[in-house]
Amino acid sequence: MPKLIKPRKHAYQSSPTGRGHVRTKRRDHACPHCAAAFGQASHLITHVRTVHEKRRDHACPHCTAAFGEANHLTKHVHTVHEKRRDHACPHCAAAFGKANHLTRHVRAVHEKRRDHACPHCAAAFASAQGVMTHVRAVHEKHAAQRSSGTAHLSRAGRALASQCEKGSIVSL
Repeated sequence: MPKLIKPRKHAYQSSPTGRGHVRTKRRDHACPHCAAAFGQASHLITHVRTVHEKRRDHACPHCTAAFGEANHLTKHVHTVHEKRRDHACPHCAAAFGKANHLTRHVRAVHEKRRDHACPHCAAAFASAQGVMTHVRAVHEKHAAQRSSGTAHLSRAGRALASQCEKGSIVSL
C-alpha cells in the first residue's frame, strides 16, 4: 500500500510506481455552508467565494460576463471571443472549445450512446437535456391533455405519446 505524503496538509499519496502523486478521495476541508468538501483548503476558499458569496472578480474585457475564477475567464475569452476550437474530433471535422463538449459529442454521435433514460417510458437520450425536452414535449403535454382536455398535441406528438405509453420507443 502506498504511504501517505504529508497527510495533514495534502490529499495525495505516493504513486505505487514511485512516479509522482496520485489524488485520493480525502476531503478534509468541509464547507460551513453546504455539504461540499475539498481535498485542498484553497479549493474550499474558492468555493465559498464563488458559490456562497457569489463573487465574480474576473470581468471579461469584451462583454458583460464575469467569473469567480481567472481560468474560467480565460476559457470564456478563448472559446467565445477568439472562437478557438482546440479540441478536434478524431472521427469527423467537428471541433470544440471545451474538452467535455468533445467527449459529449463523441459519445452521442459516434458511439451512439443513450445513457439518459426517460423515467416515464423506454425512450433514451444522449443528454439529460434531451430527456427534459422529451418529458415536457410528450409526457407533460399528454398529461395536461388527458386532465384538462384543452391542451392539444400535434399529430406527431400524439403518435409519439402513444408509442411511449405502449413502450415501443427504444431510443431516440
